[in-house]
Amino acid sequence: TLELPELEPYKTLRRPIEHLQQGIFVAEGEKVIVRLLESSLTIQSILLSQDWLDEYKAVIEQNFNSIEVFIGEKKLLESIVGHVLHQSIMGLAKVPNQISIGEILNDSQLKDFVKTTTDRPNLRKAASLYVMVDGITNAENMGVIVRNCVCFSVDALIVLPTSCDPY
Repeated sequence: TLELPELEPYKTLRRPIEHLQQGIFVAEGEKVIVRLLESSLTIQSILLSQDWLDEYKAVIEQNFNSIEVFIGEKKLLESIVGHVLHQSIMGLAKVPNQISIGEILNDSQLKDFVKTTTDRPNLRKAASLYVMVDGITNAENMGVIVRNCVCFSVDALIVLPTSCDPY
């Protein structure tokens, strides 16, 4: 039934600020859900149609989370979201804890790198790729950036406070 309190985050997809205040996000689409299931993020529930459950039941059951699974017909899922879904599969997960830039760069390696490159300028550290965003306030634009980061194997996306949350 649509009145279950556990379905409320799915019904309020258009209110992402509320979700962030609760420390949660809703992911949509097969590719995103598969990546979510493969990640170490805490997944609370999945809302999907029976055909998706048939395809991903084993993956869901193998996940380290105890994931609550809700099954619904595609028309029911569309009525929850309020628009036509191209894929009737969504997941609810916890936003991971933020990490500092120091943790990303790992201070000791950074200090060694600076010392080494100063002493021997031709010696280079194995490259890492970081993307920093500032002033990205449109969630769709942030989504494009995140997808490009995945495509180019970016090691970290650094989001400044002037940008919308990537979750």
